[in-house]
Amino acid sequence: MRYRSCTETDAPVRARRLRLAALAGAAVLAAGCASTGGPAPGDAAPADPETGVAPAVRADYDKAVALLEVGDLEGAEALLLRFVEANPGYPGAWTNLASVYRATDRSADAREALDRALALDEGYAPALNQLGVMHREAGRFNEAEAAYLKAVTADPGYPLAHFNLGVLNDLYLGSPETALTHYEQYQALTSGGDDRVAMWIVDIRRRLGIETQSARAD
Repeated sequence: MRYRSCTETDAPVRARRLRLAALAGAAVLAAGCASTGGPAPGDAAPADPETGVAPAVRADYDKAVALLEVGDLEGAEALLLRFVEANPGYPGAWTNLASVYRATDRSADAREALDRALALDEGYAPALNQLGVMHREAGRFNEAEAAYLKAVTADPGYPLAHFNLGVLNDLYLGSPETALTHYEQYQALTSGGDDRVAMWIVDIRRRLGIETQSARAD
């Protein structure tokens, strides 16, 4: 089930890479946006259960999502655990639990929760995206790429996997051309709403010698 060569000096290059790494590894628990308004590169948007869930249990789930959005991890975890005990068949709930576990340094529990989500739906893009982030954080870059690619294959409209593919190729795999493709796809899927990614696109295009069209008013 689904629910929803560079002309820069070494110092600026290192600074830019550090900024990318920090953004790519952040554990953001809101519905797709960090507190600064940028992308949530590692986490799923909270998924909404389908009808058929008991109203009281559904209320627990909705409250858990709200707690995630304000950063109350302890409260969200308690309610999500209660939800999956009564309704274990929702991959979004397991994926959100994985977000909580990752944010509280419980990587084994996070992996187990993602495995539960993917056992229910092997193409569930938010879970595959988080799995990719976990692989990247562990230095398993090929596995990370495979998870992200599986996510965008299963759901081409899921933007965060494109974001993470951009970061992975830009920062770790040394493939700016591929990074550019995914950054541009991310911007297209989010209506160009991330100014940082827009700057990264300009930077890569400059490094690759690709002219950027400037918008002009008639």
